[in-house]
Amino acid sequence: MGNSLIEYSHDVANSYRARAIAQIEGMVKAVREIDETIEMLNEWLISRQDGIGRVCIQWEKNRPVWVKWRLIRGKGKREAFWKYDRIKRPIQSLSVDQRDSEVIKRVRAIETLIEDRQRIIRELGELSKFWNAKKPAINEHLSQAKALV
Repeated sequence: MGNSLIEYSHDVANSYRARAIAQIEGMVKAVREIDETIEMLNEWLISRQDGIGRVCIQWEKNRPVWVKWRLIRGKGKREAFWKYDRIKRPIQSLSVDQRDSEVIKRVRAIETLIEDRQRIIRELGELSKFWNAKKPAINEHLSQAKALV
């Protein structure tokens, strides 16, 4: 009887571990799919705008950041070069001729995807706190997952 209770507790522990790892893998997959969708919408945005004043996503340290491109004129023999500035409100940063409904619709879609992405990453952080030091195998899996996103 004692052995069956021990086996049962191991089965329960393995079940929790398997569910936790499956949840983590699902979250990582969701973030990757969101990133791919953001990139696809971003490419469309870039194709619809000319270079000067272009509003789009720039990836910095694995995070999407809204930017607005501008052309800097060189002095003397220096050529002009592109520079971008981070922006908070992409729709307000669009020039008047860029504000068609399709562009605005895609900008809003990207904003929603970024919010979803941040929520999932926050949940990964909460899972990390929950499993921290309780189950080393799960915690190791979490740290690998967080490194990917």
